[in-house]
Amino acid sequence: MTQSLYIKLAVLFIRLDIYREEREWRAAHRRVKIDYPHLNAHLLRDIGADPDGRIAYNAPPKQRATKTVRHLRRYLSSRRIT
Repeated sequence: MTQSLYIKLAVLFIRLDIYREEREWRAAHRRVKIDYPHLNAHLLRDIGADPDGRIAYNAPPKQRATKTVRHLRRYLSSRRIT
């Protein structure tokens, strides 16, 4: 007996949701933690650290980076060599 299409879709959406949550958890816990006890909150914020001592780093999306590289390659390869 085959599974219903609705059950297959539900399983797919649940798996995608679990994958998204795992990715977010990994990204949140992958951040570098620094320990500078002599710095105050203002100096930590100036160097880009959160109050809990973790570096706030927002990487650009991969899709945007690959698109930029593709355009740069096209631009540089279309130049005439003189």
